[in-house]
Amino acid sequence: MVWRSEITYIPLRRGFTYLVAPVIWHSREVLSWRISNTLDTDFCVMDGRCTDNIFIERLLWTVKYHYLHLQSFENGFELQKGLRSWFEYYNRERTHQSLGMTPDECYFREQMKQAA
Repeated sequence: MVWRSEITYIPLRRGFTYLVAPVIWHSREVLSWRISNTLDTDFCVMDGRCTDNIFIERLLWTVKYHYLHLQSFENGFELQKGLRSWFEYYNRERTHQSLGMTPDECYFREQMKQAA
């Protein structure tokens, strides 16, 4: 399983935070995500080459322009609650154009193939 991750800046009404999210290359499944108001090394040390990050860059663009820029979050708690909902929607319900299915469906289909 190949995955990549990226960090992006998210403004809040008062301040800002950073979002990091690793994504499985093949299925576009968001494995997890985390927000932080600092760029401490335990939060932001990443692997890979910048040219390998096209899928994660696209994901972060999507979350920003299809969700975050349409909302106004007072603080990190509100942001975290909203992102939890959005990433569940992204993985489980949103059909990915190039896959023709959701990231969850693609991920679990691949897992079934490997188990067989």
